[in-house]
Parts: sequence; C-alpha cells; structure tokens
Amino acid sequence: MSAPKPAPQKPKATAPKPSAPEKRRLGVPVAFLSMSFLVAGLVGLFATYAAPIPLERIVLHDVVLDRALLATDPAALAAMRQELGDSAAEVIDGKGAIAERVVRARTNMRVKLQAEADDLTTRLRWMVVIVTIMAAAFGATMAGAGSRPYTPPAKS
Repeated sequence: MSAPKPAPQKPKATAPKPSAPEKRRLGVPVAFLSMSFLVAGLVGLFATYAAPIPLERIVLHDVVLDRALLATDPAALAAMRQELGDSAAEVIDGKGAIAERVVRARTNMRVKLQAEADDLTTRLRWMVVIVTIMAAAFGATMAGAGSRPYTPPAKS
C-alpha cells in the first residue's frame, strides 16, 4: 500500500504591492484628512476648557458676597466695592438689611450666570460647527488633489 498523494494546492492570490508613487499618492491625502479631523477635535478640546469660565467667575463672586455678608461696618463694605463689581451698588448702597441686599445680589448673579452660560454655549457650538466644516472642506480638497494620477518628475 502506498501513501495517498496530497491534493494539489492552488496558488495563493496576492494583491500586487503598491509602488512608491502609489504609496505617496495615498498617504498625503490620508495625512491631510487626519489633520483636518484633528483640528476639529482640538477645537472641541478647547471648548471643554472655556465652558466652565462663567461658573468659576460666579463662584468667586459668591465668595466675595459671603465676605460682604460678614462685614460688620460700612467702611469694610466700602473697601470691598471693587471686588463686588456689578453688585457693589446693590450691596453697599442698597436699601434694607445687608442679608436682604446680598440675597438680591445673589439672585441677580444667578440670572447673569445663566445668561453668560447660554451665550458661551451658543458661541462654542458655532465655533465647533464652523471649524468642523472648514476642516472637512480642507480634507476633501486635499483628498481630491491626491486622487489625481501621479506623474513622475521629468528626468533631466
């Protein structure tokens, strides 16, 4: 008895390897398109840093209002005029007890916070949309430029 013969193997089909010019033709648009998306991502990253600014400002202002509430004499309140900013007139020169004036100033501060936050949110959204569109247009332009056939440089 003889050993069975192995079945004939089919030759493996391999894709032709791209030549150096073809690699360059594909690599450049992909790199530009990647950079386009990276720019849009960086804008989003910037937005995460800018978004909490109104809240931080209001928290600091709230601390100043707490100090104004604890102030015992009008001279101490008057010395805080610059720190109180927009609410200085209401807290220092307003009518009623100091606690009532600080409560009114905090209410106005919260309204201002909401308005600033809404404004910043709208601006950041527009910024992200506009930069994303610009980056996509830039990437599409570069991808279109890279799709032209490669012509090797003329030999001199």
